[in-house]
Amino acid sequence: MNENIIIDGYNLIRQSGPLLLHENRDLESGRNKLIDMLYNYKRSKSLKIAVVFDGWDSGRLSQQSYMEKGIRVIFSKTGQKADDVIKKIARESGKELIIVTSDNDIKDFANKTGNVVISSPEFLEKMEMAKYFNMKGMDDADEDSYGDSKISTQKKGNPKKLPKSERKRNRKMKKL
Repeated sequence: MNENIIIDGYNLIRQSGPLLLHENRDLESGRNKLIDMLYNYKRSKSLKIAVVFDGWDSGRLSQQSYMEKGIRVIFSKTGQKADDVIKKIARESGKELIIVTSDNDIKDFANKTGNVVISSPEFLEKMEMAKYFNMKGMDDADEDSYGDSKISTQKKGNPKKLPKSERKRNRKMKKL
């Protein structure tokens, strides 16, 4: 699997009011709305995205995976949670991933395996900003400076660098 972003699907849905409304109507409706949002986000960014959903009570004997709108959709098998699938992907991936979840267990595991974790609300905000900038016709360079003060080359303040984990997280965040 060569995705850049792995998303805890139901965790993200339940952190978003509009997605939760769709899910309350019908579980499949919530998933489809999330996939539509991810598709629109993916169009503005050149990232490979996988979203993992719990399938532990579905009766499936094996994990299912398929592509929909360029997004890899994964359902865990019976008796297995999406958390386990995400951990397995993080462990087996030969590269750093961005894992989107607010689940503390997955966060801890991802940090131990050297992956970057972004909370679900933070990722929802990134998707909204990308949508906004697409509508306004702005590019990524505009997005990086939007809302942030300009970085000066003049040295002032504490010269110490951020911790390595923060610098790594910041590099990954710029890709979103």
